[in-house]
Amino acid sequence: MNDDIYRMELNETIECKGLYITRVPGGWVYDSDQNSACFVPYNEEFKKEHKITNCNNTKGE
Repeated sequence: MNDDIYRMELNETIECKGLYITRVPGGWVYDSDQNSACFVPYNEEFKKEHKITNCNNTKGE
């Protein structure tokens, strides 16, 4: 599993603590179990610091 969201492939999805994070053109979509989604645009400001842990890769399923 890739633990760096900046290295996710396009349309790759991971599950982390009830959130599904999908890499999309220009950023990510964070989707909760409650069908509430939020687009987060790409930003290199935190690129070296943002590691995710204890998450599962669902490979765009």
